[in-house]
Amino acid sequence: MNLKYKISINYLFFAPVFLFLLVSSSVNILLVDHPFCETKAFFLINALLQSLTEISCIVYLTHFFEKHLPRALFFTYLGVLVLLLTTQIVDFFLTRMMDLSIFEGINFIRFETFSSFLELLKAANISLTTWLLIGGCIFALPLLGILFFKGCAFLADKKPLLIAHQSFFLLLLLLPLSLLLWNTAHAWTIHANLFQPMQKSLPWKTTIFQPTSWRLSFKGCLRSDFSSSSYPLLKEKANVYLFIIESLREDFITEENTPKRFLFKKEELSFDLALSGSNSTHLSWFSILYGKYPFYWKKYKKDVLGSQRSFPYLLQQTGYHTHLYSAAELAFYGMKELLFGKDTSLIHSPHFFSHLPSSPLCQCDRDAMQSLCNDVKQSENREKNCFITFLDSSHFPYSWPDTRSLFLPLSGRLSCFSPCPSNVRLESIKNRYRNAIHWIDDLFGEFIKTLKEQKLYENAVIIVTADHGEEFFEHGHLFHASVLSHEQTNVPLYFKLGNTRKNAIPLQNQRLISHVDILPTLFHYLFKILPTHNQFDGQSIFDPNKQQFALSARFNGSRPPYEFFLHDGEKKLLVRFQSQNALFEPAKLEFLLLSDRKDAIDLSSRKEIKKEVDKRFQRAFQKIFPSVL
Repeated sequence: MNLKYKISINYLFFAPVFLFLLVSSSVNILLVDHPFCETKAFFLINALLQSLTEISCIVYLTHFFEKHLPRALFFTYLGVLVLLLTTQIVDFFLTRMMDLSIFEGINFIRFETFSSFLELLKAANISLTTWLLIGGCIFALPLLGILFFKGCAFLADKKPLLIAHQSFFLLLLLLPLSLLLWNTAHAWTIHANLFQPMQKSLPWKTTIFQPTSWRLSFKGCLRSDFSSSSYPLLKEKANVYLFIIESLREDFITEENTPKRFLFKKEELSFDLALSGSNSTHLSWFSILYGKYPFYWKKYKKDVLGSQRSFPYLLQQTGYHTHLYSAAELAFYGMKELLFGKDTSLIHSPHFFSHLPSSPLCQCDRDAMQSLCNDVKQSENREKNCFITFLDSSHFPYSWPDTRSLFLPLSGRLSCFSPCPSNVRLESIKNRYRNAIHWIDDLFGEFIKTLKEQKLYENAVIIVTADHGEEFFEHGHLFHASVLSHEQTNVPLYFKLGNTRKNAIPLQNQRLISHVDILPTLFHYLFKILPTHNQFDGQSIFDPNKQQFALSARFNGSRPPYEFFLHDGEKKLLVRFQSQNALFEPAKLEFLLLSDRKDAIDLSSRKEIKKEVDKRFQRAFQKIFPSVL
C-alpha cells in the first residue's frame, strides 16, 4: 500500500472529540425551551455539519503539521489544539448554565480589575484550593493532551484508518458546501425571534445566514447629567427598615417555604408583578438605593459626588440616622463606597459580617439580624432611623443550619453543577434553596416579633425585596446573571407604609412595580409630595400618572449593561444597544425578541410585532431616552 498519498487518521483521538462537539451542541439545542421541531432540525443539521467541518479541518492540519513541522513545533501545535478543544468542552457547560461562551467570559474578565476578579471568584462560592486545582489542570492540559494524542496514535496505528488525499480534499470541499446549501435553503424559513436563543448552542456560535435584525433609533439618549436633589420638610418620622435578600424569586414565597413573609405579603402591600433592576447583584443594588436605571451605575461611580444622590444621603440630609447590617460582600465592584460613601461616611453605625470558613452564610445572616433586633430595642432608635439589611444565605450554595433541613432530599454542592440534571436531582437542588430561604424567613419572623414587642410595628416603614431571582433550568440556565428570564428577574417587593392599605394605591399601579420605584415611593410617603421629574427614574406607587412599564438590565461585568428588557405587565421586549461604547449617544437599539409574561416568544410577523411594540412601549422609550438633554 502506497502511504505517501494517504492520510492516516488518529480516529481514537478525533472521534471522541467529534462526538462531544455534536452531542453537546445537540443537547443544548434540544433543551432550548420552544416547541418548533423544524427550527430545532435546522440547528441540529447545522451542528452536525459544523462539527464535521471543524474536525475534518483539524485532522488535515494535524496530518500536514506532523509531516512538515519540526517535532518541537508540532508538539506546540498539539498543546494549543488541546487547549482550544478544551475551551469547547468548557463552553458547553457555560452556555448551558450561564448563556455565556468561554470567549465572552474572557472578554468580561478582560475589563475587570484584579480586586473585582477576586470578588467574582468569591461570589462563585468555590474554595481557593479548588480554583488553584483548576488552574493547575489548565497548565497541565497541553502535556496531558500530547501524551493522550500519542497514546491514541500508537493504538490507532495497529488498525490504521487511511483515506486518500483526493478523497479527503473532496470531503473538505463538500462539507462547507453542504453547510452553505443547507443555510441557503432553510435559514430564511426560521423566525427571526428564534435565532437569538438557539445559535449560541452551535459549535461556531452562529449560522452562515441570519435574518436581518430590526433596528430602533431615537433622537434622544440616556441622560448624562446629574441633577441635584432638593429636600423638603419631613412629614413622617417613622423608622424605615429595608431588607435586600440575595437571589430570592417571588414564586418561592409560599406558605410552606416562607410562612412569615407569605403572611407579611398578604397583610401588607404587594403587587401582581415585581421586577428587579437587573439579573445581577450590583446593578440591582444601584437601582434600589438610587432609584435609577442600572445604565448609570458606572457614571455615578466615577463621579466624586455620585454617592450624594443615594438613599442614605437623602436620609442623612433630613436628619435620619442610617444603620447598616450586611452579610453580603459589599466590596463587589466597589459598591460599598458608591452606595454608602467613602469609608461608609453616610452610615451612622455600619455592621459587617464577613464570610469565613468558621462563619457560613447562615451564621452571618443570623448575626446580622440579631444585631438589628438589638439595635431596634434601644430607646434612641425609636424614630428617624433607617435600618438597611443585606441577607445572603439564599446565594448558592445555599446555607442554613444543619439541624434545620426541612426540605429533603438534598443534592451535594458539586452535583448542582450538572448541566442536564434529572427531575429528581433538580428538586434536590431546589430543596437546598428552600431550606435557605426558610431559614431567612425564620430570622425575618424574629424581627417582626421584636418590632411588635417594642410597639414599633404599627407605624413602621418596611420594604422587603431581593436583588434578583434564581433560575433552575426553567429556560435552560442555572442560578442568575445569565439571561433576563422571568425567574431571574421576578422578585418579591413588599411594602409596609405605616397603616397604609392597598386601596390607597391607584388600581393601575397595583399591577407592576420595579426596583427603581422603591425610592420615589419612600420619598413620597416621608415628604408627602411627589419627587421632581428628573430626581428618580422610577415613580411613586401613589402617583396616579405613573407609567406602566418596568426595565431590567442584563449583567455585563464591570461595564454598564447594554442589553435590557421593557415590560408592561403583559409583554416583554428584549433589546440591546448596537454599541456598548455609545450608551450616552442618540439611542440605536437592536431588537432581539418579544415575549409574553412567562417568556413564550411571540412569533407574529415583523409588521405585527412592530405595531405591538409601538403601541405598548413608545412612551417608555420616550421616558428612557428623552429628546431634551
